[in-house]
This record gives sequence, structure tokens and C-alpha cells, in this order.
Amino acid sequence: MPPLSKQMRDEYTNLFSTLSTRSNKLAEVKVVVDKIKASRERYQKVADIVKLPWYFVAITHQLEASGNFNKHLHNGDSLNARTIQVPKGRPKVGTPPFTWEESAMDALEWEGYKKLASWSLSSLLYRFEMYNGFGYRKGNRIYSPYLWSYCQHYNKGKYVADGHFDPEAISKQCGAAVLLKALESSGEKIEAEPETSKRNLFKVPLAPSTYNPDAVALQYLLNEYGYKLNPDGHAGNKTSEAVYNFSGKYLPGDNR
Repeated sequence: MPPLSKQMRDEYTNLFSTLSTRSNKLAEVKVVVDKIKASRERYQKVADIVKLPWYFVAITHQLEASGNFNKHLHNGDSLNARTIQVPKGRPKVGTPPFTWEESAMDALEWEGYKKLASWSLSSLLYRFEMYNGFGYRKGNRIYSPYLWSYCQHYNKGKYVADGHFDPEAISKQCGAAVLLKALESSGEKIEAEPETSKRNLFKVPLAPSTYNPDAVALQYLLNEYGYKLNPDGHAGNKTSEAVYNFSGKYLPGDNR
């Protein structure tokens, strides 16, 4: 899993800001968004427990299970049994058939999305891509259809099976970013980036010999994005380097 770098964040925000849904897909996207909004209360109940935005649950459900409440959020398998596809054998606890809520909470916790500190735009798009995998960033180097299908940033190319990329295959489902953009346009608010919403954490000074509780919070925040810091509260060079990779700026007092 690549850490969420400034380069990736800039890519996400630039692609999102210029996103334009293809005209021949607008009606279909509206149908999907109306369907999502009609089930908001159900998504909200799970989101409130796991502590994340309801629309992250809703969009993931649409992509993994076409919004079907009789299927696992993990991968669209039937709730009548534990999951068969990857991740296999979920939920581990309980006896099938599972309720959709039981399965959804298990999926979100298993993915590590419970009670995370930030759900900004770059955080959302990174976690959507993580849910499906970062394979499109490797040799094939196209923008993932899981995010960008139905807009101008995606034309063709798709993994049609685990490890098998077909350069001519075309995704037939709306991407997460397109749905998120439509929800934002209808009035949903997306959290500000961490440098704004948690600006005090990015003001932690470089002080490797001093314990700072804000440094602990900063280290945990960065670990959410793959940086693997020791959350010891001592803001040293490794923490400052992670902040630089994430934001483009070192900690105050680091003059590199």
C-alpha cells in the first residue's frame, strides 16, 4: 500500500476539481444518487457507529454490491453465508444469515476505517482506491475506474479477474469519485484537508527529545495513510519527513 503522498493528494484534488460526468451517463448517475440518498438513514446508522461519513458507506455499498441490502459490503456476496470471495470468511463472528448492518460494520472495521481522524477529499479518494486496490498505479498506469469511471479521466482498461488486466475492457459501473462529486453538488459537505481542519497538529515543532501529545495525534494521523511511525510523541526527523511527504512542508524548526 503506497502512503498518501502530496503528489497523490494533488492528483486526487486536481482530477476531482476538473471531473465532468459524461453526458450520456448523467441520467444513470442521477438514478444511483437518488437511490443512495433514499437510503441515507440506514447508511447513517452504521456511519455513526463506525465514525465516518455516511456517503463513504453508501458509495462503497453501490460499488461493491450495487446498493443491494441483501449482499455483503465487503464484496457483494450473499448475506446468507460468510463471504466467499476476497476477503473470504467474513464476518468471523456470528451465524449467517447476517443483517446488512452486521456485515457493513465488519467490513469497515476489517478495512481499518473505524474512528479515523480525517475524512477530507484526498482521504476519501485514497480510501476508496485502497478498498479496491492500487493495481492500476502499477504497470498499466491508468486512473482507476473504481474512482473515475463515467467521467473524462477514464476511457478503458480494467482488471477483469484477480491479477488479470484487460486493456480493452470498459467498466460498466459509475466510479466513486463521480458519485461523490454528484453528492457534493447536491449539498453534501466534504471535510477540509487536515492542514486546515487539524492545523494545530501541523504546527508541532521538531523536538525529538521532548514529549508532545499533539505529536502523538499527528503520528497516528499520518499512520492512517501508511507512514508507519512510532506514535511516541517525540517529533523527530522521521515524523518531519512523513509530514513533508504528506504535505510538502517539514515541521517547524526543521530547516531542510
